[in-house]
Amino acid sequence: MIFILLLLNQIDSTLLANLKEKPFKTEFVEVVQYKEMKTQDTFRGNLTRKGSNIKMEVVYPSKETYLIRNDTLFVISQGKVTSYPLEEDALKLLNFQFLSDTINYELKVSEDTLYLKSKKESLFLMAKLVIQKGIPEILSIEDEEKILKFSFKKWKFYE
Repeated sequence: MIFILLLLNQIDSTLLANLKEKPFKTEFVEVVQYKEMKTQDTFRGNLTRKGSNIKMEVVYPSKETYLIRNDTLFVISQGKVTSYPLEEDALKLLNFQFLSDTINYELKVSEDTLYLKSKKESLFLMAKLVIQKGIPEILSIEDEEKILKFSFKKWKFYE
C-alpha cells in the first residue's frame, strides 16, 4: 500500500494501470551485457500484449518471434516452433506485474525512476524502470551473469 501511495505522488497512476492491464504495442531495443565476458548483444523488434498473450518479434539481428501464452514460452524461428516452461518472475517482468509485487521485491521511487531489489532468490537481482513524459523509456534488469537494458519507443495502448 505504501508503494502505491508513493507511485501516485510521483508517477502517473494511469500509466501504471495501462502497463498492467491494457493491451499495448511498443518498439524496443535490447542490449544484453555479459559481465564475465565483457561483451554484448543487441536485439531490436516489437513487443505486443493482447490479453494474457505477450509477443516479442525480433527483427534484428535475426527474425524470431517469442510468444508467451500462460506459463509457456514459444520460440518461432525459421518455421520451427519450440516451447519452454516459463519462470514466474520472467512473466512478471514482461507483463509489468512486478510493479505491484511488494512481497518479493523492495521498491523505491526516485523522481521518474522505479527501483526494484529482490528480497529473496529471484530471476533477477535488481530492476530499474525509467519513465519519461508518462511512458516507460528504459527497463534495466540485472542478474548474476548479465545486464539487460530495454529502450522503448512508440507506445500504443488499446482498449
